[in-house]
Amino acid sequence: MRVRPAWIEDLVTFYEGRIARQFVLHFNITDYVIDLSQRYDLDRGGYTRDGEVVTNSETPQTMREYLNRFLFDALSCQTIYTYSLANGLTAIDAAQSDQEDVLTVEREVHGPGMQRIYEIDKTMHGSGSARQARGKTQNEDDAHLPADVSENLKLLGHVLQQKFPDPLDASRERPVAVILDYAEKLIPFHLGEGQGDREQLQALEVVQRWALDPLIRQTYNLIILLTTNIGQIPQSVYAEGSGCRAVRVPLPDENERSAFIQFKMARARPRLVPLSAADFGMTDADQARHLARATQGMRLTDIDNLSRRVAAEAYKRRRDARQANNTTPLLQIEDVQRAKAEVIQAQSADLLEIVRPVRGFNEIGGLENLKQYLRKRTKFMLSSEYSPLVPSGLLLAGPPGTGKTIIAEALATESGFNLVKMRNIQDKWVGSSERNLELVLNLLKDLHPVIVFIDEIDQAMVRRDTGQSGDSGVGARMFARLLEEMSNAANRGRILWVAATNRADILDEALLRRFDRVVPLLVPDVNESCRIFATMLEVIVKQSKGRIRVAYGGDLAQSGKTDKLGLPNPTQADLDKFLPLAKVTSEVGLTGASIEMIVRRAIEMVYEELIDSGSQRIGSATPLLQSHHLLKAVTDFKPNYQREIYDYQSLLAIRACNFYSVVPTLPRSGVYERIQKPDSTIDIDRLEEEIRRIERQRLGRGSL
Repeated sequence: MRVRPAWIEDLVTFYEGRIARQFVLHFNITDYVIDLSQRYDLDRGGYTRDGEVVTNSETPQTMREYLNRFLFDALSCQTIYTYSLANGLTAIDAAQSDQEDVLTVEREVHGPGMQRIYEIDKTMHGSGSARQARGKTQNEDDAHLPADVSENLKLLGHVLQQKFPDPLDASRERPVAVILDYAEKLIPFHLGEGQGDREQLQALEVVQRWALDPLIRQTYNLIILLTTNIGQIPQSVYAEGSGCRAVRVPLPDENERSAFIQFKMARARPRLVPLSAADFGMTDADQARHLARATQGMRLTDIDNLSRRVAAEAYKRRRDARQANNTTPLLQIEDVQRAKAEVIQAQSADLLEIVRPVRGFNEIGGLENLKQYLRKRTKFMLSSEYSPLVPSGLLLAGPPGTGKTIIAEALATESGFNLVKMRNIQDKWVGSSERNLELVLNLLKDLHPVIVFIDEIDQAMVRRDTGQSGDSGVGARMFARLLEEMSNAANRGRILWVAATNRADILDEALLRRFDRVVPLLVPDVNESCRIFATMLEVIVKQSKGRIRVAYGGDLAQSGKTDKLGLPNPTQADLDKFLPLAKVTSEVGLTGASIEMIVRRAIEMVYEELIDSGSQRIGSATPLLQSHHLLKAVTDFKPNYQREIYDYQSLLAIRACNFYSVVPTLPRSGVYERIQKPDSTIDIDRLEEEIRRIERQRLGRGSL
């Protein structure tokens, strides 16, 4: 059984139903395309594919090879015309399609397809002696075709209006297909705003007329525009009622990647390089499944290129005598992570940044209720069966340095999901910002399940009632589009929006409602600070990629317990060793970020001691960090922020919280004591009074 991709079946449905004769294929059009052997039907006519790759070739087909073969074999086209600025107008006839590679055959300028073009051109323009030569016929007579885009499109328009009977059965029509390659170069988006020269605007009008031309719609001829970013062509080309259908070619899903990987392992040339058993398992099936999961968001060509890159790097090592013992190419998880980060940033035009998390929930002090809640949600997302139970958005509110970014990292670490940061998508050019946003939103759909992290969302998305209108409404439109996507029920369980803010009170109410959970992250208490101290050293060593070698020793020696992910999981005895230090930092009101700076300063002290002692090689032994190093660093540390501001931001975070169950246990001291009832629950009225009190004080000093 041969199961084609869903996007090609969509095209066939619109084509055979005479719904459209013109299509825009966009997004992942530079990838390999594969047919699989199994199909599982879903609701509303959709389906998913599985099984093995169906092909007689040892090399996968590119998008353009696949499309040409499909048009000849499935739609019985007799000629495929392709036009682009670089290659001009070319044609492949059905007789040539019997060859293995329909893209590398020599385009015969004297074939039936091109002869039609020459005859039409001669009828329209005479001999064309003043025209630029595009090639030569077999008898070396000059073959003259127009040089400008609009004239070439007019010639193709005349071909499209004709019906072409099958030479073997006159009652049967054999259509022709026209492919406009790199459509964004032929009809760029600015033409839709009336910008461009006369020739470009004529080309746009011709393409739009094709979609509604009654003569073309009476035939079985079809037109296909190819572009990676549909936002780079005028929206009027594929708008509702235009007669043209936009068909998105998505990134391959996990089943497709797994089938391709198994094909590359067993049947393709060249073969996939060997995989690390430690990272991907022992059997071929396990390795294919785990690599498919790890390459989420990558194209099939990216997986192929990754294998070639590992092989090329191994070849370079073989030429290096210093590494003669390490010559076997071996694909490891680090290679995948490196390649995936590069690929996703390239696909998103650097608008998304993939984050490689290194911390888990055990490395976060406190917040036990929140961590337990998030662990359950990740299980729901992984199963995809309980997606309605997964929040669409999680807002982390609180002062700087309280672990908002770490929560997002830990969530990605324990779930195995992609974690991406959304960069600034605003651009100075008209329309570019909105196109950037659409590009990012479309890409996120193929990265699922994915966690999208937006840091300082209060700065990235201002309120709609600020009265700012200098961007001609672009910001408001983008804001509305983002709200629409965040509230899309189809994304629940697939895209989890995680945002961080210091000032939840200045967020737009509509944006605040998009977050199912608003969680306050506060300055850590004594117990939370102990855990931060216990796990921070391991994180710093890991982030240094082995360049820093240090461990707790002496009175701070740890048991080395880890969880199932291999992340630090200190015992209570381990944590208690940091109790004297944690009492000091908690009393001062130091955040997790401040504790990290203290630990880093203590590491500096340890290395300074080694250098002062005249040690020849610092890296020859693992330096030991003890309590007197940390105590000295704590004493040396001077907070450069005002405690009152942090208290204020903490109260605002508690006010924005929408479930009591995620509020951490508040200490009976300072500002928190004044907002609690005798049973330790929050007194909302006292909370508001305390917020107003700080606001009056800060306003009186002109510092709010």
